[in-house]
Amino acid sequence: MALSFQLLEEHALKNESLILSEQDKILLVEKMYEEHPWDDEEEQEFKNTLENPLLKSFLNKLTPGTYRPWVEDVIDQANMSVDVLLEEDLEIIKELVWKRRKLKIFSHTVPIRGSRKLKRRLDWSNYPRIPFPVLPRKYYVYDQEKGIMLKEND
Repeated sequence: MALSFQLLEEHALKNESLILSEQDKILLVEKMYEEHPWDDEEEQEFKNTLENPLLKSFLNKLTPGTYRPWVEDVIDQANMSVDVLLEEDLEIIKELVWKRRKLKIFSHTVPIRGSRKLKRRLDWSNYPRIPFPVLPRKYYVYDQEKGIMLKEND
């Protein structure tokens, strides 16, 4: 994952823009996988995602002009992770935004196993300036051996 952020940052600095054309995206993805091909575990995870029943039936359930939180359903059913920022890093993140170093924010994200309960706990009040939700300190503890652990009770 670090290589993708590095390539994005290099592109942004070279072009003085965070806006990517479709051609830019294709070239960056090709460069990333050229320098870091998938290993067997990553390939299997991708295949498993493609087999998710909600993703396979997505087009059949799509109705133009309606909203359905299908992404939330996929996260809940697959127990996938969501990238969040920790409240204790919020001042650092705000400084990066102020200094126009938004790509550096990615190095502060933490993957957390997703659920509807987690979604209700996330703070989106700084969006879109900060492109990730913030997990308030009252909802997690940090253990040196286990890392970030969500608190079960509010």
